[in-house]
Amino acid sequence: YAEGQQVTDNWYRRGLKVTYDAKMAPQAVDTGSMLVEHYPTAGNWQDALQVVNALSNLDADSRLDLFRLMRLTGALKDKHDYLAYVDAADPRKMSNEVLPVLAEGVQAGVLSTTDPSYQQAKSMADSRAAADKAAAASVAADARKSADGKIALGAGEDYFSFGAYPQAAEMYQLAIDKGVADRNLAYERLGVAQAMQGQFGPAKASLQQVSGARAAVAKMWLAYIDTKTGVPTPPTPPAAPGVPTPPTPPAKH
Repeated sequence: YAEGQQVTDNWYRRGLKVTYDAKMAPQAVDTGSMLVEHYPTAGNWQDALQVVNALSNLDADSRLDLFRLMRLTGALKDKHDYLAYVDAADPRKMSNEVLPVLAEGVQAGVLSTTDPSYQQAKSMADSRAAADKAAAASVAADARKSADGKIALGAGEDYFSFGAYPQAAEMYQLAIDKGVADRNLAYERLGVAQAMQGQFGPAKASLQQVSGARAAVAKMWLAYIDTKTGVPTPPTPPAAPGVPTPPTPPAKH
């Protein structure tokens, strides 16, 4: 690339494929995040997040936050995506989140109401949704009285599941303040709840606290925030095997 020329999405997409084929997880996350920061199409989000999901050692909690980002960016495309989201959310735990995801899958024409997987998940979520929502305030009250942060983390999950993001963020912060065991999960969920409210500055600060195995998903959420707040000039992308390193793109003014 000539000096001053913008790096194209084809370069990032090629780099993403090479790092995926070589199973270079950290480099794939870096390349995928730069792809979607600069070219945030639904197709690019889908490719980048699917690569992160495939290469990163994600547990069900971080996988759920990845699927939430796929939903937010229009990257849920097929039956497998929707059912994997439902599985990660778990109709027994996040019933009020599972139900709209199932409805969106049907509306998109990729889920059928006669499919046994759909019927089982919907039946389970329907049986719990009202009670789960009604119990959230009581769980939050217990969380405030508890000596540790475990109940607060659960209360945050309850609130998040039906879109009460300010209350969810309050509970996640309480979990952190009370010394919850999995601080990385609490910070990840806090950042996501803040991002869902458009509180991008606080969300960025929270997600930057995430380390370890959860850092890959946090980095993709940070990329999403950058698409909303203005993309900083990225570092020179890491060279993948067979991919020449282009110059750093100029800052956008």
